[in-house]
Amino acid sequence: MASQDDEVVLMLSVMVVIATAKTLPKPRGPVVHRDEKPDWDMHASRLFLEGQFERCSRMRKRSFERLLLLLGSYLWVPDRNQSKRRTGVEPLSPAHMLQMTIRWLVGGSHHDVREVVKSSDSHFYHIVHKVMDALLCVPQLRLQFPESTEELSSAAMAFERISSQGIIKG
Repeated sequence: MASQDDEVVLMLSVMVVIATAKTLPKPRGPVVHRDEKPDWDMHASRLFLEGQFERCSRMRKRSFERLLLLLGSYLWVPDRNQSKRRTGVEPLSPAHMLQMTIRWLVGGSHHDVREVVKSSDSHFYHIVHKVMDALLCVPQLRLQFPESTEELSSAAMAFERISSQGIIKG
């Protein structure tokens, strides 16, 4: 009879192990540790000194700074301390958010762009949406279509002046 008791104990043990294994959380992918975010001023200065700022963002640094002044208040993280406590790193600055979005909009791979600012895929797209929403909120950046013939002619002449080799004609 001892052998039957041993079998019962063994079967119960196996059932307990199986039941326990089913309740354990499934293994996840590798843990990605977020590094400290790069310092924006240092990053922008390096790009500028290397002559790469305009190439990466398709705009002059001064234009970028003016755009940042318009958007900055819409992009600021309200509680930076809470964000840092939650994630362990400083949140992205408005300048990083804008630079990240512009680099992606001008044709950069989102993988490369998010690597520069040490961001996850989901956070990258969250930031892009946040910047796009900010762009829509700024009155100075809203599109204004010509409402009269004179305004239409003026807009056409302005496009002709800035177009490459007169491609856009009034």
